[in-house]
Amino acid sequence: MADYFPWAILPLKPAAESNTRLGPVLSPHHRRELYEVMLADVLSALTGVPTIGGVLAITSCPVAMSHLRRAGAETLPDPAHGGLNEAIAYGLTELDRREIAGAFTIPGDIPVVTSDEITGVIRSIQDNGSATIVPSHDGQGTNSLAMKPPTLLSPRFGHSSKDAHIALAGQKDLYLELMPLLGFGFDIDTPADLNRMAALKGPSQTKRFLDEIGFLKRTTQSPAPVQSGLELSG
Repeated sequence: MADYFPWAILPLKPAAESNTRLGPVLSPHHRRELYEVMLADVLSALTGVPTIGGVLAITSCPVAMSHLRRAGAETLPDPAHGGLNEAIAYGLTELDRREIAGAFTIPGDIPVVTSDEITGVIRSIQDNGSATIVPSHDGQGTNSLAMKPPTLLSPRFGHSSKDAHIALAGQKDLYLELMPLLGFGFDIDTPADLNRMAALKGPSQTKRFLDEIGFLKRTTQSPAPVQSGLELSG
């Protein structure tokens, strides 16, 4: 894998600490299974991208390790569980130390992301340099921060992170591209997100898992309308 291809930074919480907002609709056992199937879908999309240098996961989660090894991802231990921004900065600094040309972040809970979307994000920083943001589907967060070089901006993930990243780029007078993407922007945080995911059509490990546990049949909520154009690839 060539150094001039951008790498993916994949920060992962321990499985036991993930998906806690889904507690009202999923048992701890099912939340762990969801963690695994969503990660498998994200790794599947990443491995389908020919223009990626590699995947560097920042995690100390033993549940994630077998999936990461099978996908050929490298891992670094989460630096003392200091938080998302610290973990991402740790990975970006490591890629910069290796003289990797660029990098982009990707979360482990976006099971509808496609290889084509990831390729588009990579192309944006290869063609334009500087930085690209993929907003989260609520329009407030950041689902990917792509940069060339990897340490161009300090990560500012958290509340209203899209605006925080835009402001930081403005302070440095950098060109920044906003790239809304249906799959890349759709993260599973709430029961409503899970309903929307379960209502999609098409193959994915996450969709199959939700079908197997009969999620739509047993939930008391009605499925949220599926956003036009958002469907599973396959």
